[in-house]
Amino acid sequence: MTPIRKIAKAVIPRSLRRFLRARHRGFVFGRAMRRFRKDPEAATRDDSRVIPDLIYGWGNERWSALDEYLKACVRSALTCTGPLLECGSGLTTILIGTVAQQTNNTMWSLEHASDWGERAARYLKKYRIKAVQLWVHPLKNYGAFAWYDPPVESLPNNFAMVICDGPPGTTRGGRSGLAAVMKDRIAPGTLILLDDAAREQEQTMAMRWSKELGADYEVMGTRKPFIRMVLQTKATAAALPKVRRAGRAQSAAPPGPNDTRTAPPQKAPSDTAVPVSILR
Repeated sequence: MTPIRKIAKAVIPRSLRRFLRARHRGFVFGRAMRRFRKDPEAATRDDSRVIPDLIYGWGNERWSALDEYLKACVRSALTCTGPLLECGSGLTTILIGTVAQQTNNTMWSLEHASDWGERAARYLKKYRIKAVQLWVHPLKNYGAFAWYDPPVESLPNNFAMVICDGPPGTTRGGRSGLAAVMKDRIAPGTLILLDDAAREQEQTMAMRWSKELGADYEVMGTRKPFIRMVLQTKATAAALPKVRRAGRAQSAAPPGPNDTRTAPPQKAPSDTAVPVSILR
């Protein structure tokens, strides 16, 4: 810590420091969003500060997806020609939603925590992003695992790209529910970007998905690895775990030290979906 920061910390009350930090984050985020919206592709260049500034402005650098993963998501979304699916809302919802709107694409975002869903909805409304359908509902108990409870019948038949950064790693079954629940909505050519590849759970899951879904994958990134997976053949129903359709809603367990976001203040779970998308 620099001498000036030490003096400021000693002199300025904590409440005022928090206020000033929040205002600064908001200023940096707004400036970076203007640059991102003007040219998303330029924001993915190695010498660009746009995405690092967006991460800072978003306010949870310790848990947010790092710039390597976000840049990979943006680059892929720019060339994606079919619907996008996001598992776990956050900064990616705003950035990929912006790209989807500019490329006349559509995006579905699944979220289980109401606070995170409400925050994403506020930013979608603020930046007039109408390409995102945000579905907020408690996690569902499928028996062997807990996962999102999406309105499957209302979803597109084939997602061209999946951004998998949720649910939290401490959830029962982790993120394994994607293959089981969404097997009829992903097809050959679908790209899956799976964050947190440094965790053993994600590595094991990637190896299993490569067999179950007939996919090739590679580990990318240096500071915080992620997995890039492309489906090559149709998944066979017999190879996938059985999904128990009947089940109760389940809240996510608190995130572990390697999860990509902090846990919002917990609210009592609801038995019905929160129609956040209508808030846009």
